[in-house]
Formats: sequence, structure tokens, C-alpha cells
Amino acid sequence: MAQSLNTKQELADALKLLLKDHSLKELTIADISQQAGMNRKSFYYHFKDKFDLVNWIFYTEYFDLYMNASDDHPDMILYMCRYLEQNMAFYRSALKVTGQNSFDEYLSEVLHPIIRDRMRSQVWSDKYMEFYVGIYVDMYHNAIVKWIKHGCQIPPDTFVRLLYHTSELSAKPAKVN
Repeated sequence: MAQSLNTKQELADALKLLLKDHSLKELTIADISQQAGMNRKSFYYHFKDKFDLVNWIFYTEYFDLYMNASDDHPDMILYMCRYLEQNMAFYRSALKVTGQNSFDEYLSEVLHPIIRDRMRSQVWSDKYMEFYVGIYVDMYHNAIVKWIKHGCQIPPDTFVRLLYHTSELSAKPAKVN
């Protein structure tokens, strides 16, 4: 298990290094494997494709930061935005590629349970809960992607506060029969 984690981390480090000079779109599995001193077979043993590697990097680094937070009740979205700002160049490159298994798609998947739990904690019990969750996931996702693509010009704490304020403006569900 430790060896597998080391191999994954070596591939992650190789991808990060390559992304300093290349776009994710132009990089191949062979490039990443060669940079890590491995063969393509080793890469495919651990990851489906380069997007799976990007998503693994996000998952392991972001959740590590979140799980090691010193706050009593850390805010997952705030920690996510702090992490994304710290790694902005990497994720700006990752977000240039869209489609199946891309980081752009993965970000929505990660946001969905976070937002659902957030809404449940605010005592939403509407039969259209998943409809609302979908709308908020789209809103948060689009805002975060634009924020990254524009260079995270608003500090993460302010950005998340503005994001929450915007969502509070529309947080009262209408009565629907």
C-alpha cells in the first residue's frame, strides 16, 4: 500500500513539474511516466488517464488540508478555495480541458455532497431538495471555475463570503405543489 501511494505521489509530482512548462492538453501519459522515471504500464496500473491523476491530486491534497484543519468546524468550501488559490496555476491548466473525467466535471461531483449536507444542516426538507442542490452546485461550480480562471483575484475568504451571501439571497424555497 505504501509503495502504491509513493508511486502515485511520484506521478503527481511529475505532472505538477511538467505543467509548469506545458498545458495539460498537450501532455501525454508517456511524458508524465518518463518524467517520473516509470513506464506507461506503471501509470495505467494506478490511474485511468491523466485526468484521473489530476482528480487524485485534488482529492488527496485538498482533503488532507481539510482534515488537518485547526478549526473546530472547518468550512469545506472555504478550505477548498484556499487550496485552489494556493495551487491556482495547476488548476487553471487543468480547467482548460473539459469533458468526461476532467477536473471541471470532477469539481461538480465533489461539490454535490458538500452542498447537499450544507442545505440539510439548514433544515431544508423540501421534496425538491435535489433540484435545489443541483442549482446551487451549478452556481458554486461556475463561480469557482471563473474565480480560478481569472487568477483568484478576490481572496478566498472574501470570495466564499460573497458566494454564501449570493446563495442566501435566494435561499428561501418557494411553495411548489
